[in-house]
Amino acid sequence: MAEAVFVVAPPELVVTEVMYHPREPAGVETNGGYLPSDYEFIEIRNTGATPTPLVGVRFADGIQFDFTWGAVDSLGPGEYAVAVNNLAAFTNRYPGWSGMKIAGEYE
Repeated sequence: MAEAVFVVAPPELVVTEVMYHPREPAGVETNGGYLPSDYEFIEIRNTGATPTPLVGVRFADGIQFDFTWGAVDSLGPGEYAVAVNNLAAFTNRYPGWSGMKIAGEYE
């Protein structure tokens, strides 16, 4: 188990899902040569009542991702966005991805 410190600002942004250690690729997923870790992602959601800018919001420990430079610059009330490990793998596994806000790939 790894230890990490999480500081989220503004407080209305919460991590709502962490896909860690996903299942093995199956069916057509095996055509891409993806590893299970390629399907990992982190989802954040704006639980506030007003739009929240993502400038300056980042993950700096465990994974590296800065929303300032991502494809999603703000979240409206109730909206969510994901940072993914491998965009091609993610869009291959989750056919409804076009309706999602994908901020980008993390390191």
